[in-house]
Formats: sequence, structure tokens, C-alpha cells
Amino acid sequence: MKHFHRILFIIATCSFSGLYAQKADTVVTKLSDGHEYIKIGNAERVFEDGYMLNGQYDGSWTSYWQDGYPHDITIYRNGKRNGLHMQVDVTGYASLMESYTDGILNGPRRVFNKGAQRAEEAWYVNGLKEGPFRRWYFAGTIQEESNFSKDKREGKAIWYFDNKNKAAEYNYKDGMIDGEVTTYYENGKVSEISTYKDDVQTGDAKEFYDNGNVKAEGSYKNGKKDGKWKQYDEEGKYTKTIKYKNGEEK
Repeated sequence: MKHFHRILFIIATCSFSGLYAQKADTVVTKLSDGHEYIKIGNAERVFEDGYMLNGQYDGSWTSYWQDGYPHDITIYRNGKRNGLHMQVDVTGYASLMESYTDGILNGPRRVFNKGAQRAEEAWYVNGLKEGPFRRWYFAGTIQEESNFSKDKREGKAIWYFDNKNKAAEYNYKDGMIDGEVTTYYENGKVSEISTYKDDVQTGDAKEFYDNGNVKAEGSYKNGKKDGKWKQYDEEGKYTKTIKYKNGEEK
């Protein structure tokens, strides 16, 4: 019982110190099923309310904005988040929706920009990102499409400019860039094609002008230009060859 009252004291005096500057009273109502309904607020409004069982959160728990609209809604079971957790911004639109099982993220997690515009969407299994991942610009156009396995990027990942053209294509293996990488100009033309191994640029590479013509071609070693690099003008004509060692001209 002492532990239960200590929890109520913490809720009433600490949880809201940054959100509310008003005096709060705590009202406890015992229910026939053994739960306690907790309401924290004053004569003007409710700050937060929810249910507890045997000194633990159990059931829904909601905090409110000053205008009375919900701010944070969480479902608990045996003191752990279990089910929906939702946050609502001050304008009344959802800003976060996620799902928990025994206190661990499990299922979809969606983050929203102002006005419930999608900002980020991921799936979780036992607290780890698993499967498709997407991120959007504030205007609503797609920014990133990738896949995760055990909280690490896996396979192809694509990034976009806000004009919807591709910005980059990467391949991942166990969370590290591995394989061919292509970057683009905002006009959609290829900027560079190269290869990575364990997050390090290595092997043959080509650079391009924004008109599509080859700018330079050579190879990388340990993330630095190495060996002979051929240079071309914007018309695609060969101009010279530069030799590199450890990223510096020889």
C-alpha cells in the first residue's frame, strides 16, 4: 500500500511539473473489479486519468492538453505498456501511433507531421525494426524507402529529393553499405556509380556531369581514390589522367 501511495505522489507532483503549472488534486475511486480509477486535476479540468491494479498501471491512461483534448493515450497491463500507445498534438491530430506487447514495441509504429501527414512508418518485432521502413518529407513526398532486419538496414534502400526524383540507391548487408551505390542529381541524372564493401568505398567508380556525360572514372581503395583516374570535359571528351595514392594526387 505504501508503494501504491508513493506512485500516486510521484504522478501528482512530478509527472506534470513540466506540462502544468497549476495545483493538482488526486482522486482515487475503487472499482468492483479491484481496479483503482485515478483522476488528477483541479476544479477546472482533468490533467490525467487512468486505472491501476495492485499498485501498477492496468488499463488505459490518458493525459490531456489544457483545452481538454487528449495528449497521450497508453494501454497498460500489469504495469507494462500493452497495446496502443498514441500521442496527439495540440491541434488534435495524431503525432504518434505505436503498439506494445509486455512493454516492448511490437507491430507498426507511425510518426506523423502536423495535420497527421505521414512522417515515418516502421514495423517492430520484439523491440527491433523488422521489414519495410519509410520516411516522408513534411510536404508528404517520400524521402526514404528501405528494409530492416533485426534493427539493421538490409537489401536495397532508396532516398529521394523532395521533387520526388531519386537521390541515392544503396545496398545494405547486416546494416552496412555493401554492393553497388548510385547517387543522383536533383534533375534525375546519375551523379556517381561506385561499389562499397563493409561501409567502405572500394573498387571501380564513375562520376558524371549533370548532363549525363562521364566526368571521371577510376577506382577506390579503402575509401580513397587510388591509381589512375581518367578525366573528361562536359562534352564527354577525354582530357587527362590523374594518378592517386591514398586519395592524393601523385
